[in-house]
Amino acid sequence: MKKNLLLFLTFIMFVSCGQKHSTIPPQLPINKTTQQIMFNDTVAAPGVSKYVLYRRIKEWFKDNSTTENSELKMSNPDSGRLVGKCNFTKRCTITDSSGVKHQLDFRIKYTVFVQIKDNVSYITLWGFWATINGDDHMGADITSMYQAIKDFQSKKMSEMDKQNSQCLIDVLDETNTRATGVLASIKKATNKN
Repeated sequence: MKKNLLLFLTFIMFVSCGQKHSTIPPQLPINKTTQQIMFNDTVAAPGVSKYVLYRRIKEWFKDNSTTENSELKMSNPDSGRLVGKCNFTKRCTITDSSGVKHQLDFRIKYTVFVQIKDNVSYITLWGFWATINGDDHMGADITSMYQAIKDFQSKKMSEMDKQNSQCLIDVLDETNTRATGVLASIKKATNKN
């Protein structure tokens, strides 16, 4: 994995992105214990049983199978656990040093874990992984990408270096947007009447 990450980051650093957005990576939540990107939310639904919450979240997976590419992998109404996978694609156009444009499709995959206790849902999104152009051998952990960009940007950078990192920043921005959107969507589904 380290070899793939290094190869990937080296490739990105030698190209420039065609998109102009913020050159600062978003602040992503890093779990202090695992040191991995992890989005969490706790949703209380007073007066709603564990089984009703379970059914609502299970329906969320079904209803979002197209928009969030969600797939329920494991569920148990008695334990109140649901585990699923979601993914999305972020397209980035880059230009190499010879002026040739390349299109990269980053497929971001992650796990959605929900634990329901009484009338409270504990939602965790974790395990963020990116593959490039459908090649599972050319991928990287999103946390490693995030740390590499932050480390790289802490150094004095030329204008070209800033442009070269833009593609990864766009992927991180989209990861943040999608994850917070999924949390809000599950929260809404949990609290519906």
